[in-house]
Amino acid sequence: MNPKFYALLTLSLVATVTLPVVNGKLSSLVPAVIAQNTDARKAEADQLLQLCRQNLDNNQVKLAIQSCQQAVIAYRQIKDLSGEAKSTVNLGNAYFNDGQYRQAISVLENAVKIAQESKERRLEALAFLNLGGAYYELGEFKESIEFFQQTLTIAKEIKDADLEKSAEKLLVLMEAEKQRKEADKLFEQGAQQYKI
Repeated sequence: MNPKFYALLTLSLVATVTLPVVNGKLSSLVPAVIAQNTDARKAEADQLLQLCRQNLDNNQVKLAIQSCQQAVIAYRQIKDLSGEAKSTVNLGNAYFNDGQYRQAISVLENAVKIAQESKERRLEALAFLNLGGAYYELGEFKESIEFFQQTLTIAKEIKDADLEKSAEKLLVLMEAEKQRKEADKLFEQGAQQYKI
């Protein structure tokens, strides 16, 4: 027979005999490698979230949007709902601070869903609070009040006194704004009637 054929036959025999042993060793290493990779990706996501918050604190809105978006993606890739919820709320805040209220609303509505899925009640309340602020900036007071009320409800449930006070103050301001708008409307009607 051909020596190349024997070499190939020997190689395939050795591979057949040793592969299960090697596979057994490798399969026990795979979870450890995956865990290390996940830990590294989690650390990277945490750093991106920290950078996002620093950029927000320093009023570097465009940089905050970028770092928050990257954090959202990083947390989503490692299936960390809590981190994804935090970074999504911060992304909504970044859009709000940039005056992109419709975009902030879209992102914050998504943040509510993620916070609910991850059972992060405080993040859910913060997303509602910020949704109320975005609707306020757009002059949509009815929606704003609804979101502030949802914030207040959750704040009471989770016993977060600071969040509860913030929601109460905003609701009082909204009620005053609503009454002022109604007074302006009545004045205009009176002015039209008497041609003032």
